Amino acid sequence: MGMIWIHWDPKRVALKVLYSYAQMVHCHIQWHEQKLEFFTSFVYGFNELEERKSLWKDIETYASSNEAWCVIGDFNVVLTSEDRKGGNPVSNGETADFRDCLEKCGLEEMPFSGPYFTWNNKQKGGDRIYSKLDRMVANIEWVLKMGTKTVIIHEVVSKADHASISCVMECLAHLYETTGLQLNPNKSQIRSRLRRYLEVQAECGNCGEKEETFEHLFWECTIAKEIREEIFMRMGIKCKATSLEHMETELGNIKTKRRKLMTNAGWAAVCYTIWKKRNDVIHNKNKDKEGIGEGQSTSRPPLFDGTNYTYWKERMRIYIRSTNFQLWLVIKNGEETPMKKVGEQLVPKTEDEFDAEDIKKVENYAKAINLLYCAVNPDDYRKISCCTTAKEMWDKLEVTYEGTDQVREAKIDFLTQEYEMFRMKEGEKIDDMFDRFSKIINDLHALKKTYANKDLARKILRSLTPEWRSKADAIYESIRVSDVTIDGLRGNLKTYESTILTPSLDEQKKKGIVLKATKETMEEVPSDYENEFGLVIKKFHKFKKK
Repeated sequence: MGMIWIHWDPKRVALKVLYSYAQMVHCHIQWHEQKLEFFTSFVYGFNELEERKSLWKDIETYASSNEAWCVIGDFNVVLTSEDRKGGNPVSNGETADFRDCLEKCGLEEMPFSGPYFTWNNKQKGGDRIYSKLDRMVANIEWVLKMGTKTVIIHEVVSKADHASISCVMECLAHLYETTGLQLNPNKSQIRSRLRRYLEVQAECGNCGEKEETFEHLFWECTIAKEIREEIFMRMGIKCKATSLEHMETELGNIKTKRRKLMTNAGWAAVCYTIWKKRNDVIHNKNKDKEGIGEGQSTSRPPLFDGTNYTYWKERMRIYIRSTNFQLWLVIKNGEETPMKKVGEQLVPKTEDEFDAEDIKKVENYAKAINLLYCAVNPDDYRKISCCTTAKEMWDKLEVTYEGTDQVREAKIDFLTQEYEMFRMKEGEKIDDMFDRFSKIINDLHALKKTYANKDLARKILRSLTPEWRSKADAIYESIRVSDVTIDGLRGNLKTYESTILTPSLDEQKKKGIVLKATKETMEEVPSDYENEFGLVIKKFHKFKKK
């Protein structure tokens, strides 16, 4: 694994290395304590710009991931002009690949506490150069799933030239369930909000009472005070600061490492929650102003909002085929340039040479492009605006949100494993079990991996818990499994659940209670029964002696 070493505590997390590249290790992690699963890519970028290009391609392999995913480590490149102090100015050329990669993957830098710069060249005086090369970026699914559960902390650069970067996932875990300071769960709104520029407000975005200065937004605002007091109280942090400047001084004066870590994490959580709440308010105001919605019109293409691509893709395919099948053929097969024969060779026609049939074809090409433009949001419009044909645009969206063939194979492998390991949970209802099973099958179907109906039926019957065994055997014996539809099997099992299994279980519970009561009563009854039982035993021993 080169220069990337990963250490973990198996008692707390289960980590599985999925892929290992020259500059990145991609892992699946299960956090036992919080019962969470997510993906993490650990990065150590090469020094040279050309050598790092393969890193961006490796990261983009997972661009269409719909699971919580973060990328953390030393990227060995700055992202903005503010990321370097001293030395040569930051050029667009050295940041372009990194910025494009984050845009394609929908990754955003996570808030952090501690020093801004994470590297220096250890030179003295005017030769000293500071850069921010280490960071953590994550997708919207991570923000929604982990939210305030993680805080990024940059440690002070000491003897090494790099600062260590820590992702603290423990001290804020209880806040997620116990406070009301949650992000808006509407994924599409948050995805849109994170990827757009939010205008500077004349008044505070949270309270709307005073001018939105840095001091007011993060310290003086009544909303900021409530958030700060709530988080600090739950984390047991005592804060005597009276201003933002005083708070920064107090953070610098903390001596013990543990207390400093906790206070930094708490303050980062405060700033993060305030900023997200403020952006949420602004976004909702802008949304109300725009008043844009797809509606239920059958004359307009379904609008893609950046989420649930598979659902949109299928709706869009059906919409195009139902309104103009020729446009669907254009998108599916691509364009054909009108040609003419000159001597023994075919050469493209000029527009002046187009006949009626050529003009109709070219019009359909333009209609197909316009149709796709009208069906995507501004962010995705920018992704496909460089494409020259409708097929290129369709394929670009497909690769962006579903990934390359390698990514699809990885997804299929993961879902296939889920399918093979599928089991009914103890006490689970039939409807709940079928809902879980259907999700796996539908996700596989979207990736063009299908199972025969008889295999699905057998899988379900084998997955049932022991109390269902008699029913499963009866289905095997009475009818051919290959003739059973999934819906029919569901109805059959649900009928058994409601008419026989559930009443039977309830009756067993009642019997258990009666037996317990009877036992207690027998213990309280005088020993007539015991005397009678004793006589029987004595007679048995006399009989043996004979």
